[in-house]
Amino acid sequence: MQAPIIIAQLAAIFAFALLGLASRDSSLEDDGRPYLVSPYTDQTIAFFEMSGSTLATRTVETTTYIVKDQYMPIKIYLNSYTLADIPDHLVEGMVFERINIDTQYSHRLQAPLLNTVLVEKLLRAFGRSLHTDRLTISGLGAVLDPETGVNHAHQECELSPNPIAEDEKTHPKLLKLYTKHIVLTRVSEASVRWLLPRLDVSECMVDVWLLHVPEITNLRCLDGFNPKTLLKLYVWDADNFTDIDCALLREKKVLNEIGLWETPDWLYASPETLQAIATKHWDSIRMPAAFWCSIVKTMHTTITVDRLILHGVVFPTHDKIGSRVCEEKASVKILELRLTNPNSTRASNMSLSELLVWLDSRFIDTEQITITNINIHNISPLSSHIYIDIEPLLPSLKRLCYVANISRTFYIYNRKSILWIEPAAYKDWADGKLNTTMAKICSQKILSVSDDIVTPFTPPTDPNPNPTCFECNMSVEEIVKVSPKTQPIYLGIVCKAGHMACKPCLEKLLKTKYASKEAQPQACPLCGDELCGSGVVSVVEKDMDGKTCFDLMKTC
Repeated sequence: MQAPIIIAQLAAIFAFALLGLASRDSSLEDDGRPYLVSPYTDQTIAFFEMSGSTLATRTVETTTYIVKDQYMPIKIYLNSYTLADIPDHLVEGMVFERINIDTQYSHRLQAPLLNTVLVEKLLRAFGRSLHTDRLTISGLGAVLDPETGVNHAHQECELSPNPIAEDEKTHPKLLKLYTKHIVLTRVSEASVRWLLPRLDVSECMVDVWLLHVPEITNLRCLDGFNPKTLLKLYVWDADNFTDIDCALLREKKVLNEIGLWETPDWLYASPETLQAIATKHWDSIRMPAAFWCSIVKTMHTTITVDRLILHGVVFPTHDKIGSRVCEEKASVKILELRLTNPNSTRASNMSLSELLVWLDSRFIDTEQITITNINIHNISPLSSHIYIDIEPLLPSLKRLCYVANISRTFYIYNRKSILWIEPAAYKDWADGKLNTTMAKICSQKILSVSDDIVTPFTPPTDPNPNPTCFECNMSVEEIVKVSPKTQPIYLGIVCKAGHMACKPCLEKLLKTKYASKEAQPQACPLCGDELCGSGVVSVVEKDMDGKTCFDLMKTC
């Protein structure tokens, strides 16, 4: 009787042994995360630990494996290594979220000289390629030529129409880089000129950020850079930056965005570069207002920008920027003006009206404008205005935001907006009983750049006491009889002549109008005035006590 028991026990032991082997074989894919098998695992872990970075690993029995996907930010401090500390080979195949290569120096001190031999060995150690979502390189100073001992702080260049010829020497590619973002911060011009041509980014759709770079004077240090597509190019905090010329801009290889801020206002660019910037569509541009004016001077066709941010000194109406005539207008959907001068107490002498006139003369298709920290003398921060009337300026504008000590958002009031009237309140409107109330409420809520008191449609001199809908021919009296008190069928006054249609009919007309961008504007069939049913609307209706009242409100 013991033999079957022994056999069963042996079978169970054998089954557990097989299960253990299976678990051992599958441990490299534990939790669905792939691991890397490499003879260079130990030296790779030790290399990163010298910078205080711990790689994600998993130990199976006595063997340690590096996780392929490294989600924690990794830092490599160049000053922590000698040439002997960098192994010839690191584990290949690691995919990093972020890598920061830094010299770990205080921003108040001059960056140390770039040890090109050490950096070259580091790049080669990664093997065939390096994968990281973001590569940040910080604190690279002047380049010391290993052959001549010459300190190349930067290549001299002057502001002239004839840029310096590019270095004809082809530099060997040290590393195939796969990344979406390259951030270069506190680096010298010479270090950028040395480093970027040695990175092969020919298969990358990447953006480049130059941050806190007082030593960068121009962008020709990017001319050896070879991305498949450069999506964005940003320069931030470059006090000595003077020249935007580079092959990437001149050849229209910057696809979507360009940003220049905390740079000098007046920058040089060749006519070819200015023309290249002015003749393509941009998702976003951020730059000094003075340099923007240099671009628009070269425009022969309309430049299209989804979002434009202009900053720089405050300008009065008749200064060099404000008085400049633009032959072509720029098509800008969202416009932000940050025209301040922190080094001067001089405020702009522009009124809001003058500023909007200036904008209207230079921009089209603008739906949103934000004005930040500019002293507009006819806007009181304590005013109760919610809406703004700017006709006939900027016809596409929907919202104006003014940001000074407090933020104020003004929604655009259109004088052609339909006046909605509850049928039971029509007679009071037609008799002119609401004219004074409408004027008072509108003066409190609508800021007019023309200083006029703007109101919705008031009754004509000889109003029809019982008009009919110009679509379905139902009269006001008929609509009153069928209109439920809980949800009345509103009437829409669509023009100065007082022509009317019921809400269901107007909604059908307006739906046709806004069905497509190519649709022709719908008009009053009786007088031809354009119908406007969006934005800020005016409403006349009965309150719970039966009193006729008026108010303004914004539609979605």
